[in-house]
Amino acid sequence: MMKNFFEKSDERNTESKDEELRTSLVRDSKDQRPIGRWGRMHGNYLKAMHPELYEHLILNGSLHRHLADANERAESMMERLIDQMKQQEGITERLKAE
Repeated sequence: MMKNFFEKSDERNTESKDEELRTSLVRDSKDQRPIGRWGRMHGNYLKAMHPELYEHLILNGSLHRHLADANERAESMMERLIDQMKQQEGITERLKAE
């Protein structure tokens, strides 16, 4: 049996309300560090692959902190990798200026 327009509309509203609640729980954290690109990617991964952990972090109020930490670790790792690649390839400031 096909649902009418109002039943479909209610489902979407319920989903968006749930997402708003989750978002408000995440924003209640005192941690003001940015989540960034890598933190958002990690959050999407947790949501898709480990929903129990994701919900646990939300309910604990520690999701924002967890994602900000993941972003900082990823940024740090990226900087180290870029520096190692520069050294391996012999890229110097003089070479960049040329």
